[in-house]
Amino acid sequence: ALGENRLPYWKIPLWCVGMAINAVGELGNLVAYGYAEATVITPIGAVGVIFSVVIATFILKEPFKRLHGYGIICIVAGVVLIVYSKGNEKVIEPDVREFLDHYLGTSQSMIYCLVILLMTWG
Repeated sequence: ALGENRLPYWKIPLWCVGMAINAVGELGNLVAYGYAEATVITPIGAVGVIFSVVIATFILKEPFKRLHGYGIICIVAGVVLIVYSKGNEKVIEPDVREFLDHYLGTSQSMIYCLVILLMTWG
């Protein structure tokens, strides 16, 4: 709008750092699925919405409305209800070596990772 040359997003260092942190978070989410059921992990992932509201309010200076507060209360209540409603079912402890050999070491997994990398940097 001001006639300045703007950089593409992927050339902005802060954007790259944010994407790297997001990727690490998603990897942690993936690992969490090995330790607990999806019915527990998925609602906890919704907590990221709360951080989005905090970032939008304090860093981007967007107005915080009453509806946003109600949404945060609903997210927290849902997560608490789901986590505490789970019983003491046995959780299978994953073996990292087995995971690497049987899942990440397969040709399908390698091809998938290669395609994602090529699409990202291609």
